[in-house]
Amino acid sequence: MEKQDGVLFPIIRYSLIGLGTNLVQSGVLNAGQLETVVGAVMTVGATAWLIFNKKYKHKW
Repeated sequence: MEKQDGVLFPIIRYSLIGLGTNLVQSGVLNAGQLETVVGAVMTVGATAWLIFNKKYKHKW
C-alpha cells in the first residue's frame, strides 16, 4: 500500500491544482470561492482518510 500512496497522492494533488486553475481562468469560480472549495475538499478528504485508516488499516 505504501508504494500506491507514493504514486496516488501526487496524481490527486496535481489534478486538483489543474482543475482549480482552469476553473478560475475560465471564470467559473473566483479566487475566494476556490479557497472555500479547497477547504471543503480538504475537510472531506481528511475525514474520509481517517475513517479509512481506522477501519481498514487498524481493523477496528
